[in-house]
Amino acid sequence: MPAYFRTIILSCSLILIGLLAGLIGGLVVVSIFLTRVQPEPMIIQKEREIVPVFGSTEEDNFLRARVQLEGGIAGFYRKRTTEGERPLLTDFLENGVALTTDGWIMTLDNNLLDDTQTWIVWLQGTAYTPEAVVHDPATTALFVKINASNIPIARFSDADDAKLLGERVFAITHDGQVMRTAVQQIGGVYDGFPGVYLRTTETLSRRMLLQDAWQEAFLGSPVYSTDGSIIGVMEHTSADPTTVRILPLSLVRDVLNQVFKNQNIVRTLLGVQYRQEINRAHPDASRTIITASPKRAAVVKGSPAADAGLREGDVLLMINNAFVDGGKDFAEMVQEYKPETVFVLTYERNGQEQKERITLQPIP
Repeated sequence: MPAYFRTIILSCSLILIGLLAGLIGGLVVVSIFLTRVQPEPMIIQKEREIVPVFGSTEEDNFLRARVQLEGGIAGFYRKRTTEGERPLLTDFLENGVALTTDGWIMTLDNNLLDDTQTWIVWLQGTAYTPEAVVHDPATTALFVKINASNIPIARFSDADDAKLLGERVFAITHDGQVMRTAVQQIGGVYDGFPGVYLRTTETLSRRMLLQDAWQEAFLGSPVYSTDGSIIGVMEHTSADPTTVRILPLSLVRDVLNQVFKNQNIVRTLLGVQYRQEINRAHPDASRTIITASPKRAAVVKGSPAADAGLREGDVLLMINNAFVDGGKDFAEMVQEYKPETVFVLTYERNGQEQKERITLQPIP
């Protein structure tokens, strides 16, 4: 091949190599430029619209609490849907709130049957079958364990329940519905017959009554104060269809460790039914009197109260050195003591003050 042909071919090759190198360099520069000027892809999740009714400071607290806590609210449904599908709204039973990041949820025993295979827990877009269910024998609280982790949980309120009287609160369902209301009254929920309101030492009856009308969608919903801390769960009974009330978290706080560690709750049995009436000698106080009803004896047979010889008509005065004067419900005073504890009960019978040492038992 003549020398000038080789020279031409070599020159063309060098030109092509130069053009190719320039093209590659240009692409690199453009890529770097685009990388610098193009924003990172963003996924924007639109929050549900919230229409607060509180003032500016409370509004901020409300919004923060809503965003922070909604993820830890569960829904309980009848188990009818295909595995993995979102349950049908018509199968809704009640709400619940996560207490621990590993899946302990507090709800109510209103609609949940003991057969855990008939219902599921819907939380953060996932359906769970309950692993453990713990009933509280002294309240309507029910605790359910699911196999989950890293669940957002509520911050417990440390406010005294009485200080919440008249305060604004809000409840949230697992699907984001909000009820804004206020605590109207704090008192007991009673059983008995007309004209006589009765309680038992095995039932904690204190509740917070709210202003608003009842809505089924809020059964078991957590209720929060305006600082975003949970004060209890929404409760309702068919026997009292117009009243909306809160089961206070304070009534179950002392047994939560039993739930988490032992998957069981042991409550204390004394075994009396009683009524409270105004003490004429001291109008600011009340008298706690052992009372029978058509449905229940005044003293439960075989109970510690029966063993101590307590009778209908006895007026309960003191547990150890604490007066039974209506400042705290008598049942709550009893439940502060563990089973097998011995305390001295002072009572009045036929105008005479008497004392008995009583050994408490667990509720069967």
